[in-house]
Amino acid sequence: MAATASDFKRAVDAFRKNTDLDEAEMADFELTDLQTLRQAINTIQNKQAQNKKLMYMKRLEPFLKSMEDYGKVLEVFLNVSKFISFVWGPMKYLLLVASTFSEALNSLLDAYQQIGEQIPQLLQYQQIFATSPHMGTILAMIYQDILEFHREALKYFKQRSTVIHLG
Repeated sequence: MAATASDFKRAVDAFRKNTDLDEAEMADFELTDLQTLRQAINTIQNKQAQNKKLMYMKRLEPFLKSMEDYGKVLEVFLNVSKFISFVWGPMKYLLLVASTFSEALNSLLDAYQQIGEQIPQLLQYQQIFATSPHMGTILAMIYQDILEFHREALKYFKQRSTVIHLG
């Protein structure tokens, strides 16, 4: 069965339903693009420099590059680009929250690096995706896995943030 835009919409709907975020946070996700995410990463890096607690943020590059390519393939395959914001938005949120906990940020950076290194370079297969609708199932599975990772990470950091605010 070939994946369609409705498969991606269902994944976003499930993410919305199973994530404890308010409407403003979800709206922010929808508006986040790669440029906005990169600005947030630079802001985090600048704050770390001021506090003399720099972390190697370049570990994010494999993930950012893979997801940028993924977004381009999605645009060709589905003729829509809105779904990739649910990769960038949660990532921005997680990095901003985790940036206040150096150990957590380090773990998150490692996780993104590992994920990015495991995702194939999809642009080199773009023609296959364009001509074989069944390959879209692979795109949908990757998307669902990324959203699931973000859902679990958001759950963890929301709990951690709540404990710190209450503590």
